Amino acid sequence: MATKFNSKKRVKYRLTLMMVSMLILSVLLTFGFYYSFINIFPIKTLDYLIVILSLAFFLYSIYSLYNSRVIDYDSTSEVLSIKYYLPTDRDISKPNHAFELPKSNIISFKIQDDLFHKYLVIGFENSKGICMKKYFDISSCTKSQITILEIESTDLNRKI
Repeated sequence: MATKFNSKKRVKYRLTLMMVSMLILSVLLTFGFYYSFINIFPIKTLDYLIVILSLAFFLYSIYSLYNSRVIDYDSTSEVLSIKYYLPTDRDISKPNHAFELPKSNIISFKIQDDLFHKYLVIGFENSKGICMKKYFDISSCTKSQITILEIESTDLNRKI
């Protein structure tokens, strides 16, 4: 089954949502510190809790922004092509990570679930005859795209 998709829309939506929530958080923190400074809300433990929670959310947002990558998957021809790039890149013709492999070299093709991420695991044989595994983070893909990958994995594993 030949498929082609990318996760650009979903990653851009997540980034926009994260930036808006960070903006709202910074406005709320600014007003919170202002009202705390003029002693309208004298509860200090609540202030510390809000600061700790907002700092944790801010660090998670930075981590999410750093790790959000667009995946471009193409298996329409005899070559499997997977490309990763950051959504903020101006020139997407040169992706950060590109993986191209003839379908005849694929040994295994499966989807692995972790606690917060989903990975596409491709086992393949390189040109020297050494068996290797490559992991691709597909957490930014939609459920329908992951379902398409699962169908393709059963098709590829049947041919092996």
